Amino acid sequence: MKRKKGLYILIGVIIILILLVLIFIFSKIIKKDDFIANNFEISADSDVSKDDFKDLGPISDNNIDIIVPYEFSISNTKEENATYDLLIEDIIDKEKGENTLSRSYLNYELKLNGVVIKKGTMSNIKNNILDTRTMSTNSTNSYSLKIWLNEKSKETDWMNKYYSYNITVEPIKE
Repeated sequence: MKRKKGLYILIGVIIILILLVLIFIFSKIIKKDDFIANNFEISADSDVSKDDFKDLGPISDNNIDIIVPYEFSISNTKEENATYDLLIEDIIDKEKGENTLSRSYLNYELKLNGVVIKKGTMSNIKNNILDTRTMSTNSTNSYSLKIWLNEKSKETDWMNKYYSYNITVEPIKE
């Protein structure tokens, strides 16, 4: 009787070990396809506040030279070419509540290595993607982003409102 009980315990332990090994193997197989290592490094190159619109009013596209850009760099630390999405994400301050500026009243200009690559209304940015780029090994892209109240916002209640954002890099699986 004791021998049967010991045999059942041994069989139970073996079955549990086999199940754990199978679960581990299947989880590695499934996660392998979805795993992307973030090999991009982003660094701010300027001390410009990304939510400082208090001294600015609506500006025409011809006068954006007065805007100090937010400058940052992205470096590829991977040992092979890599592709990324440059994302802009709105930051909503719950304390400020309804005082967020709508993207439809904001224009932007994005420069890559000193050359304008995109310019338009912030509301036209799809899926928060500012840029998609493939970088070679150990290379760096320098970006410059200007955001301003467009002239269309003159007719709206834009005073005492804010817009704050965050820039992130998301690697793309190739």
